[in-house]
Amino acid sequence: IYTVRLDAQGGVVWEARYNGVENWIDVPKGVGVDAAGNTYVAGTTWGGRRSDGGSDWDYITIKYAPDGTELWARQYDGRGNWSDLPEAMTVSPDGDVYVAGFSFVEANPDGGYATHFHVVAYDTDGNQTWEVLYDLDPHFGAGARDVTLDPQGNIIATGIVGVVEGLGTQDDILTMKISPAGQVLWAEHWDSAGEINGLDDGYLVTTGEDGSVFVSGTSFSNVNNRNFDGTVLRYDADGNFQWSFAMDLPRPDGLGEVAADADGNLYIPGGWDNTSDTDGVLISLTADGVERWRHIYDGGSDGNFQDAHAVM
Repeated sequence: IYTVRLDAQGGVVWEARYNGVENWIDVPKGVGVDAAGNTYVAGTTWGGRRSDGGSDWDYITIKYAPDGTELWARQYDGRGNWSDLPEAMTVSPDGDVYVAGFSFVEANPDGGYATHFHVVAYDTDGNQTWEVLYDLDPHFGAGARDVTLDPQGNIIATGIVGVVEGLGTQDDILTMKISPAGQVLWAEHWDSAGEINGLDDGYLVTTGEDGSVFVSGTSFSNVNNRNFDGTVLRYDADGNFQWSFAMDLPRPDGLGEVAADADGNLYIPGGWDNTSDTDGVLISLTADGVERWRHIYDGGSDGNFQDAHAVM
C-alpha cells in the first residue's frame, strides 16, 4: 500500500509503503486525516491460506505521523479466520478510526459462508474499542460499503443485507447509525416497490447539517422499466424513512454521492447506459426528493462513454 503526501504546489512531503506480514498483495481502500495532521489508511492485506493456518484476506489499518513515520498498523481477522474485506473508512477529528466492510462469520443453510455487515472502531492509539456485526437469520449475507460521520460524531454506514421475502431471497439496502461508543442507534432496511427476488444495494452515504442521512445505491423493481436504477434514499436523524428517488431510465443507470447546497437542494452525479454508449448525468432534487432538473451529457457519437462520479 503506497501513500504519498503532497504540498500545495504538488511537491512530495513524504511517501510510505506498507508491506503485509505475508509479503504478498495489499490493497488500499480509504485514507483520512485527523485534526493533528496524522494520516490513516485502511485496506486489505493477505493473511495466508486458512488451510495452512492463515487468515485469508484481512482488514489492515495504518496510522502515519505528520512527517510520514508509521505509528501503528492493525490487522483485523474476524471469526474463524475467514476472509474479511474492508470497503471504506472514516476518521474523526480526534483520530478515532472507523472501518466498514464484509466480515465472513459462519455457514449459511446452503453451505456457503455468509458475510456480515461490519464496522470496527480503533482509538487514536490503535486500540480496537468496539465492533458491530449484523446479519439476519438464516444468514444469506450482508456487508457495509460506505461509512461516514454525522455532525454529532455518530457513525453512519450503508450497504446490503440478504432477506427472505416473497418467492425467495433478495437483497435490501441496509443503513445503520452507531454511537461513538459502539451502540447501534438504528438499523433500517429498504426494499424497492414491487420487487421479487431482486437486488437493492447501498453504495455511498452522506449526512446533512441536521443529521439527515442520504444513501445512494441501486434498486431493481418489477415495475416500470424493470432495470437497475440509480436510487437515493433519505432518512431523518432518528432513522425515520423520508423518501426515495429512482432515476428510472429505459436501461440501467446509476447515481453517485449526494451533495447539498445551503438551501437544502441536492445534486447527484451518475451515468446511463443508452444502448450505444454511456451518458453522464447530473440530477438535482429538492430537499423533499422532488426532481428539479436533470442534465444528460452525450459525447455526440456512438461509442463515447461519459459517467459523472462526483459533484461539490
